[in-house]
Amino acid sequence: MILIFCGLAGKRCPEENLVVKELARQKIPYRLLNPHALAESSLFLLQRNREIELSIDGKEVAPTHIYMAHLWRTDSLLGLPSRCKYPAVFRSQIHQFLQDLRFSFESVKWVPGKIESLERADSKTRVFIEAARIGMKVPAYTYNSFSIVDNVGKRSAYRKKLGYPFVVSLNTQKGYEVGVTTTNQLVRLKAGKTFSQPWQWQEPISATSHVRCCVVGGRIWSVRSFYPQSKKGPIDFRYLNEVQNTDIRWEDYQLPSRLQRIIVILCKKLGICSASPEFLIDQHGNHVLIDLNPCGDWALFFSPRIRREIAREFVNNMI
Repeated sequence: MILIFCGLAGKRCPEENLVVKELARQKIPYRLLNPHALAESSLFLLQRNREIELSIDGKEVAPTHIYMAHLWRTDSLLGLPSRCKYPAVFRSQIHQFLQDLRFSFESVKWVPGKIESLERADSKTRVFIEAARIGMKVPAYTYNSFSIVDNVGKRSAYRKKLGYPFVVSLNTQKGYEVGVTTTNQLVRLKAGKTFSQPWQWQEPISATSHVRCCVVGGRIWSVRSFYPQSKKGPIDFRYLNEVQNTDIRWEDYQLPSRLQRIIVILCKKLGICSASPEFLIDQHGNHVLIDLNPCGDWALFFSPRIRREIAREFVNNMI
Protein backbone atom coordinates (compact mmCIF):
# COMPACT_ATOMS: atom_id res chain seq x y z
CA MET A 1 0.00 0.00 0.00
CA ILE A 2 1.35 3.42 -1.04
CA LEU A 3 0.23 6.36 1.10
CA ILE A 4 0.25 9.58 -0.94
CA PHE A 5 0.11 12.98 0.71
CA CYS A 6 -1.77 15.40 -1.54
CA GLY A 7 0.19 18.44 -2.63
CA LEU A 8 -0.22 22.17 -2.79
CA ALA A 9 -3.37 23.76 -1.39
CA GLY A 10 -4.80 20.29 -0.83
CA LYS A 11 -5.14 19.70 -4.56
CA ARG A 12 -3.45 16.99 -6.57
CA CYS A 13 -0.61 18.51 -8.52
CA PRO A 14 0.37 17.29 -12.03
CA GLU A 15 3.22 15.21 -10.60
CA GLU A 16 0.86 13.36 -8.26
CA ASN A 17 -1.64 12.77 -11.05
CA LEU A 18 1.04 11.12 -13.19
CA VAL A 19 2.28 8.93 -10.33
CA VAL A 20 -1.29 7.92 -9.39
CA LYS A 21 -2.04 7.02 -13.02
CA GLU A 22 1.08 4.83 -13.14
CA LEU A 23 0.17 3.13 -9.84
CA ALA A 24 -3.29 2.38 -11.22
CA ARG A 25 -1.78 1.05 -14.45
CA GLN A 26 0.42 -1.37 -12.49
CA LYS A 27 -2.52 -2.20 -10.19
CA ILE A 28 -0.61 -1.15 -7.08
CA PRO A 29 -2.91 -0.16 -4.19
CA TYR A 30 -2.61 3.39 -2.92
CA ARG A 31 -4.43 5.78 -0.62
CA LEU A 32 -4.60 9.58 -0.80
CA LEU A 33 -4.42 11.73 2.33
CA ASN A 34 -4.81 15.50 2.25
CA PRO A 35 -2.68 16.92 5.11
CA HIS A 36 -4.18 20.38 4.52
CA ALA A 37 -7.76 19.28 5.14
CA LEU A 38 -7.48 16.79 7.99
CA ALA A 39 -10.45 18.32 9.80
CA GLU A 40 -12.67 17.34 6.86
CA SER A 41 -11.73 13.65 6.89
CA SER A 42 -12.54 10.77 9.21
CA LEU A 43 -9.04 9.97 10.40
CA PHE A 44 -7.39 8.41 13.41
CA LEU A 45 -3.96 7.19 14.42
CA LEU A 46 -4.05 4.46 17.05
CA GLN A 47 -1.19 2.97 19.05
CA ARG A 48 -2.09 -0.35 20.70
CA ASN A 49 0.77 -2.07 22.54
CA ARG A 50 3.48 -2.58 19.88
CA GLU A 51 1.25 -1.85 16.90
CA ILE A 52 0.30 1.38 15.14
CA GLU A 53 -2.90 1.69 13.14
CA LEU A 54 -3.91 4.40 10.67
CA SER A 55 -7.52 4.65 9.54
CA ILE A 56 -8.73 6.97 6.76
CA ASP A 57 -12.47 7.31 6.18
CA GLY A 58 -13.17 4.01 7.93
CA LYS A 59 -10.50 2.00 6.08
CA GLU A 60 -7.32 0.77 7.72
CA VAL A 61 -4.15 1.79 5.92
CA ALA A 62 -0.85 -0.05 6.42
CA PRO A 63 1.61 1.82 4.15
CA THR A 64 4.80 0.19 2.91
CA HIS A 65 5.87 3.45 1.22
CA ILE A 66 4.91 7.10 1.61
CA TYR A 67 5.09 9.46 -1.36
CA MET A 68 5.28 13.25 -0.98
CA ALA A 69 5.26 15.33 -4.15
CA HIS A 70 5.42 18.44 -1.95
CA LEU A 71 6.18 19.13 1.68
CA TRP A 72 3.06 19.64 3.73
CA ARG A 73 2.46 23.13 5.12
CA THR A 74 0.92 23.98 8.48
CA ASP A 75 1.86 27.68 8.46
CA SER A 76 -0.40 28.19 5.42
CA LEU A 77 -2.46 26.22 2.89
CA LEU A 78 -4.27 24.69 5.85
CA GLY A 79 -8.04 24.48 5.61
CA LEU A 80 -9.37 26.09 8.78
CA PRO A 81 -12.66 24.82 10.27
CA SER A 82 -15.60 27.19 10.14
CA ARG A 83 -15.82 29.47 13.17
CA CYS A 84 -12.18 28.78 14.05
CA LYS A 85 -11.39 31.47 16.63
CA TYR A 86 -7.72 30.64 17.16
CA PRO A 87 -6.00 29.71 13.86
CA ALA A 88 -2.53 29.63 15.43
CA VAL A 89 -3.64 27.06 18.02
CA PHE A 90 -5.36 24.94 15.37
CA ARG A 91 -2.22 25.04 13.18
CA SER A 92 -0.04 23.86 16.07
CA GLN A 93 -2.45 21.00 16.76
CA ILE A 94 -2.40 19.87 13.12
CA HIS A 95 1.39 20.16 13.15
CA GLN A 96 1.59 17.87 16.17
CA PHE A 97 -0.82 15.37 14.60
CA LEU A 98 1.36 15.21 11.47
CA GLN A 99 4.47 14.90 13.61
CA ASP A 100 2.98 11.89 15.41
CA LEU A 101 2.03 10.32 12.08
CA ARG A 102 5.49 11.00 10.68
CA PHE A 103 7.34 9.46 13.65
CA SER A 104 4.97 6.50 13.85
CA PHE A 105 5.89 5.46 10.32
CA GLU A 106 9.62 6.20 10.43
CA SER A 107 10.42 2.60 9.47
CA VAL A 108 8.51 3.01 6.19
CA LYS A 109 10.36 4.18 3.08
CA TRP A 110 9.53 7.80 2.25
CA VAL A 111 9.88 9.07 -1.33
CA PRO A 112 11.72 11.32 -2.12
CA GLY A 113 12.94 11.07 1.47
CA LYS A 114 12.01 11.53 5.11
CA ILE A 115 10.82 14.99 6.20
CA GLU A 116 14.12 15.98 7.81
CA SER A 117 15.99 15.01 4.63
CA LEU A 118 13.61 17.04 2.46
CA GLU A 119 14.00 20.05 4.74
CA ARG A 120 17.78 19.67 4.65
CA ALA A 121 17.78 19.46 0.87
CA ASP A 122 15.59 22.58 0.74
CA SER A 123 18.22 24.65 2.59
CA LYS A 124 20.32 26.47 0.00
CA THR A 125 23.22 27.12 2.35
CA ARG A 126 23.51 23.42 3.24
CA VAL A 127 22.96 22.27 -0.35
CA PHE A 128 25.58 24.66 -1.76
CA ILE A 129 28.17 23.63 0.85
CA GLU A 130 27.71 19.94 0.00
CA ALA A 131 27.64 20.64 -3.74
CA ALA A 132 30.85 22.70 -3.65
CA ARG A 133 32.63 20.02 -1.65
CA ILE A 134 32.02 17.41 -4.36
CA GLY A 135 33.11 19.65 -7.22
CA MET A 136 29.92 21.38 -8.36
CA LYS A 137 29.83 25.10 -9.18
CA VAL A 138 27.49 27.17 -6.99
CA PRO A 139 26.89 30.93 -6.56
CA ALA A 140 29.85 32.74 -5.00
CA TYR A 141 27.80 33.65 -1.95
CA THR A 142 24.42 33.06 -0.33
CA TYR A 143 23.89 35.36 2.62
CA ASN A 144 21.18 35.01 5.30
CA SER A 145 20.87 37.91 7.72
CA PHE A 146 18.92 40.88 9.06
CA SER A 147 21.70 43.15 7.81
CA ILE A 148 24.51 43.26 5.26
CA VAL A 149 28.24 43.34 6.00
CA ASP A 150 30.85 45.33 4.05
CA ASN A 151 32.29 42.51 1.94
CA VAL A 152 28.84 41.72 0.51
CA GLY A 153 27.14 45.11 0.75
CA LYS A 154 28.87 46.68 -2.27
CA ARG A 155 27.50 44.08 -4.69
CA SER A 156 24.16 43.51 -6.34
CA ALA A 157 22.27 40.38 -5.38
CA TYR A 158 18.93 38.65 -5.57
CA ARG A 159 16.94 39.22 -2.42
CA LYS A 160 14.07 37.11 -1.13
CA LYS A 161 12.33 36.58 2.18
CA LEU A 162 13.57 33.60 4.10
CA GLY A 163 11.06 30.82 4.54
CA TYR A 164 8.43 29.50 2.18
CA PRO A 165 7.63 31.21 -1.15
CA PHE A 166 4.72 33.03 0.44
CA VAL A 167 3.60 34.09 3.88
CA VAL A 168 0.22 34.11 5.63
CA SER A 169 -1.45 37.38 6.49
CA LEU A 170 -4.85 38.26 7.94
CA ASN A 171 -7.27 40.27 5.81
CA THR A 172 -8.72 42.34 8.64
CA GLN A 173 -11.53 43.81 6.54
CA LYS A 174 -12.90 40.43 5.43
CA GLY A 175 -11.78 38.48 8.50
CA TYR A 176 -9.91 35.60 6.87
CA GLU A 177 -6.34 34.59 6.09
CA VAL A 178 -4.72 35.21 2.72
CA GLY A 179 -1.45 34.09 1.11
CA VAL A 180 0.98 36.83 0.15
CA THR A 181 3.39 35.86 -2.63
CA THR A 182 7.00 36.97 -2.38
CA THR A 183 9.31 37.03 -5.39
CA ASN A 184 13.02 37.53 -5.88
CA GLN A 185 14.21 41.08 -6.45
CA LEU A 186 17.57 42.23 -7.81
CA VAL A 187 18.76 44.97 -5.44
CA ARG A 188 21.89 47.03 -4.79
CA LEU A 189 23.02 46.13 -1.29
CA LYS A 190 23.90 48.83 1.20
CA ALA A 191 26.43 48.06 3.93
CA GLY A 192 25.18 48.43 7.47
CA LYS A 193 21.50 48.69 6.59
CA THR A 194 19.24 46.84 9.02
CA PHE A 195 16.04 45.16 7.89
CA SER A 196 12.98 44.29 9.96
CA GLN A 197 13.05 40.62 8.94
CA PRO A 198 15.64 38.05 7.84
CA TRP A 199 16.40 37.99 4.12
CA GLN A 200 18.51 35.83 1.87
CA TRP A 201 20.79 37.36 -0.75
CA GLN A 202 22.36 35.35 -3.55
CA GLU A 203 24.93 36.28 -6.16
CA PRO A 204 23.33 36.88 -9.58
CA ILE A 205 24.69 34.69 -12.38
CA SER A 206 25.20 36.12 -15.87
CA ALA A 207 23.72 33.20 -17.76
CA THR A 208 23.02 32.32 -21.37
CA SER A 209 20.58 29.49 -20.61
CA HIS A 210 18.61 27.81 -17.85
CA VAL A 211 18.55 24.02 -17.27
CA ARG A 212 15.88 22.15 -15.35
CA CYS A 213 16.28 18.49 -14.43
CA CYS A 214 14.47 15.65 -12.77
CA VAL A 215 16.49 13.08 -10.85
CA VAL A 216 14.90 9.81 -9.73
CA GLY A 217 17.23 7.19 -8.30
CA GLY A 218 20.16 7.11 -10.73
CA ARG A 219 18.26 8.41 -13.78
CA ILE A 220 18.25 12.05 -14.94
CA TRP A 221 16.15 13.92 -17.48
CA SER A 222 16.98 17.50 -18.51
CA VAL A 223 15.63 20.39 -20.56
CA ARG A 224 17.15 23.76 -21.43
CA SER A 225 15.86 27.22 -22.30
CA PHE A 226 18.03 29.93 -23.87
CA TYR A 227 17.83 33.48 -22.57
CA PRO A 228 17.00 36.31 -24.97
CA GLN A 229 19.75 38.88 -25.29
CA SER A 230 19.61 42.62 -24.65
CA LYS A 231 22.18 45.39 -25.16
CA LYS A 232 23.31 44.82 -21.57
CA GLY A 233 23.62 41.04 -22.01
CA PRO A 234 21.31 38.06 -21.34
CA ILE A 235 17.96 38.72 -19.67
CA ASP A 236 17.69 36.79 -16.41
CA PHE A 237 15.00 34.12 -15.99
CA ARG A 238 13.65 35.81 -12.83
CA TYR A 239 12.98 38.96 -14.84
CA LEU A 240 11.35 36.93 -17.60
CA ASN A 241 9.13 35.06 -15.15
CA GLU A 242 8.18 37.74 -12.66
CA VAL A 243 8.25 40.98 -14.68
CA GLN A 244 7.61 40.13 -18.31
CA ASN A 245 5.45 37.04 -17.63
CA THR A 246 7.11 35.44 -20.63
CA ASP A 247 6.41 31.82 -21.55
CA ILE A 248 9.71 29.97 -21.54
CA ARG A 249 10.26 27.29 -24.19
CA TRP A 250 12.13 24.18 -23.12
CA GLU A 251 14.04 21.75 -25.33
CA ASP A 252 15.60 18.38 -24.55
CA TYR A 253 19.11 18.64 -23.15
CA GLN A 254 21.82 16.19 -22.12
CA LEU A 255 23.46 17.13 -18.84
CA PRO A 256 27.25 16.47 -18.92
CA SER A 257 27.99 12.95 -17.66
CA ARG A 258 30.32 14.19 -14.89
CA LEU A 259 27.60 16.52 -13.62
CA GLN A 260 25.05 13.70 -13.73
CA ARG A 261 27.25 11.59 -11.47
CA ILE A 262 27.79 14.47 -9.04
CA ILE A 263 24.11 15.38 -8.74
CA VAL A 264 23.23 11.75 -7.90
CA ILE A 265 25.97 11.76 -5.25
CA LEU A 266 24.63 15.04 -3.85
CA CYS A 267 21.11 13.62 -3.50
CA LYS A 268 22.44 10.55 -1.69
CA LYS A 269 24.47 12.73 0.69
CA LEU A 270 21.34 14.68 1.57
CA GLY A 271 19.24 11.53 2.04
CA ILE A 272 16.83 11.91 -0.88
CA CYS A 273 16.21 9.71 -3.91
CA SER A 274 14.79 12.37 -6.22
CA ALA A 275 14.94 16.12 -6.86
CA SER A 276 14.37 18.72 -9.57
CA PRO A 277 17.68 20.62 -9.67
CA GLU A 278 18.13 23.83 -11.64
CA PHE A 279 21.32 25.11 -13.27
CA LEU A 280 22.31 28.31 -15.01
CA ILE A 281 24.88 27.99 -17.80
CA ASP A 282 27.12 31.04 -17.75
CA GLN A 283 28.96 32.66 -20.64
CA HIS A 284 31.94 30.33 -20.07
CA GLY A 285 29.83 27.17 -20.31
CA ASN A 286 29.86 26.46 -16.56
CA HIS A 287 26.79 24.83 -15.04
CA VAL A 288 26.00 26.70 -11.80
CA LEU A 289 23.58 25.01 -9.39
CA ILE A 290 20.97 27.52 -8.16
CA ASP A 291 18.41 25.20 -6.55
CA LEU A 292 17.92 21.51 -5.75
CA ASN A 293 14.12 21.43 -5.25
CA PRO A 294 13.74 18.10 -3.39
CA CYS A 295 9.96 18.21 -3.97
CA GLY A 296 10.10 20.37 -7.06
CA ASP A 297 7.94 20.57 -10.17
CA TRP A 298 8.84 18.51 -13.22
CA ALA A 299 5.63 17.61 -15.04
CA LEU A 300 5.25 20.88 -16.92
CA PHE A 301 8.75 20.98 -18.42
CA PHE A 302 8.92 17.62 -20.19
CA SER A 303 7.14 15.95 -23.08
CA PRO A 304 4.25 13.54 -22.33
CA ARG A 305 6.52 10.55 -23.09
CA ILE A 306 9.21 11.73 -20.65
CA ARG A 307 6.59 12.48 -18.00
CA ARG A 308 5.38 8.90 -18.18
CA GLU A 309 8.99 7.64 -17.91
CA ILE A 310 9.57 9.76 -14.81
CA ALA A 311 6.32 8.64 -13.17
CA ARG A 312 7.24 5.00 -13.89
CA GLU A 313 10.64 5.54 -12.27
CA PHE A 314 9.01 7.05 -9.16
CA VAL A 315 6.79 3.99 -8.86
CA ASN A 316 9.80 1.69 -9.38
CA ASN A 317 11.35 3.36 -6.33
CA MET A 318 8.26 2.51 -4.29
CA ILE A 319 7.93 -1.21 -5.03
